[in-house]
Amino acid sequence: MSRSFTSLTLLRFSPLALALTLAVTGCSDDDDPSPSNGGSSGNGGTAGNAGTAGVGGTGGVGGTGGVGGTGGVGGTGGTGAEGGFSSEPLVYTAVIGAGDGSVCFDFDDAEPVDCEAASDVWDLRFEVAGRAWNIWTNGGIFGTGDGGAFGPMSPQDAAELTRSNQIPGIFRDYLGGIFATTPWYSYNVYGTHDITANQRVYVVDTGSAHYRVQILSYYSGSGVSGMLQLRYGELGSATFEEVEIDVRAGGFGVPADDPANKFTYLDLDTGELVDIDDATARSTNTVWDIGFKRYDVIINGGASGPGGATAAVANTQSALYDADGAPIRAAFDAKTETEAEADFLAVTSADGLSFVTDVGNPYIINDGGEHSWFTFELGPSGPTFSAQPDVWWAIRSAAGNSFAKMHVTDLDAATHSYTVELFVQHAEAP
Repeated sequence: MSRSFTSLTLLRFSPLALALTLAVTGCSDDDDPSPSNGGSSGNGGTAGNAGTAGVGGTGGVGGTGGVGGTGGVGGTGGTGAEGGFSSEPLVYTAVIGAGDGSVCFDFDDAEPVDCEAASDVWDLRFEVAGRAWNIWTNGGIFGTGDGGAFGPMSPQDAAELTRSNQIPGIFRDYLGGIFATTPWYSYNVYGTHDITANQRVYVVDTGSAHYRVQILSYYSGSGVSGMLQLRYGELGSATFEEVEIDVRAGGFGVPADDPANKFTYLDLDTGELVDIDDATARSTNTVWDIGFKRYDVIINGGASGPGGATAAVANTQSALYDADGAPIRAAFDAKTETEAEADFLAVTSADGLSFVTDVGNPYIINDGGEHSWFTFELGPSGPTFSAQPDVWWAIRSAAGNSFAKMHVTDLDAATHSYTVELFVQHAEAP
């Protein structure tokens, strides 16, 4: 008897669909990263998040650029209204200047702050890194705070958002490479906000060996979510392992500083889990090869770790999708365990694969598209950039107790400057 691969529950998908679904269902991925399929671009290149370039269509440095700083023009206005968002805007212009760099802003105190010295204070980090323009919140990739964002929103939606308790969910900037740009699952195949493993086959190059990797399900045999079913094996070997890994990370909505709210790290060489915290994994540990946190997958390389690992997709399961990239329900229904295993075993060589490493991905979309905070037009002398003030975002502060509605009103490519309007809801006095 064949078994088709199905699963249940709402997980990550495009920010627009996410916003609509959360508004309908009331679900929240509080303190969780941004969507991977169809979300924001990476940092200017194809190794970023979902498709198009950040600025200018080439290159990109994966979110590592930026030197910190206190530049920018101090904010004005925006006195705030206790218990809700202010009716008057706080206007701030972040001036990066020539070259790459970052400027950080504390919207509670309406002043720029040093990005590194005030790593738990700044609320927004404005960065120019190569060809990418990024807006980061505090705590996902940069900073040690409890910040995050929600959006994009239309001007009407932003106007109707009058208090922070109306925000359906808060999402963080996140790490990712090929597993983010070519996800291992599809959303809403069955019309019930389901997440379905698509049986794609990846190859991870650890530097010492190549491993085939295939995620079979997000669920245990009894249906418990966050119990990842993983198949992996060294390329060229006839043997492979199938393991279950607990990737719940304390559950959705767990505080950012909860020790359980971390990736689970696997050494593909030994098959052993590596018991380390995220800071160690990103900075010094070269033992782990692949990490899992709920539905996110990272590798030990680039922005995710010092190991130098890269990864590629070897089988995209293109037959499961139509010409527009939408999942075909009947094709998912027909896919069997036997076929999925055969797809895995058919990957015998890394020749011709396009390997990429992990980059940092801002949740606030920066791909120049319809839902990006900027847009651009290509001309004979190169691209011309402009802000999209009709695209709005809700921002949670680093302290986690104040919020702002934000849109970018001006962008000056010559001076590398952003101008934003923020409507702040300050933390209520204890």
